[in-house]
Amino acid sequence: MVDDDADFLFTIKSVLIDNGFIVDTVECQDDIYKSILIFAPQVIILDINLNGSDGRNICRGLKNHFKTQDIPIIFCSGDAKLREGFDQYLAEDFIEKPLEVKMLIERLNYFCSLPPLSAS
Repeated sequence: MVDDDADFLFTIKSVLIDNGFIVDTVECQDDIYKSILIFAPQVIILDINLNGSDGRNICRGLKNHFKTQDIPIIFCSGDAKLREGFDQYLAEDFIEKPLEVKMLIERLNYFCSLPPLSAS
């Protein structure tokens, strides 16, 4: 999960862990790629409005890298206008903040249950 709001990350991470997920969080844009390559997540929740960076560009970068291109990315943002055209940036889904926990868990379960794209 990538977001520049430490309180948000802490809260959502706690809820997801309580619901059986293994969660890694990243606050600093400089740590995103390294953390994702080390953690190897099944899905990425990515804030669009990151301090000093645009999550949409990060998403494109991840989708254009052979090691991360198959990881589903869910954008999250408090700006509902950003939902329009989110798929242009190659993200699989968009969730508006404040997040509804039940919906977030349903979406994560869906993406985590998909077979890897590289599977034959």
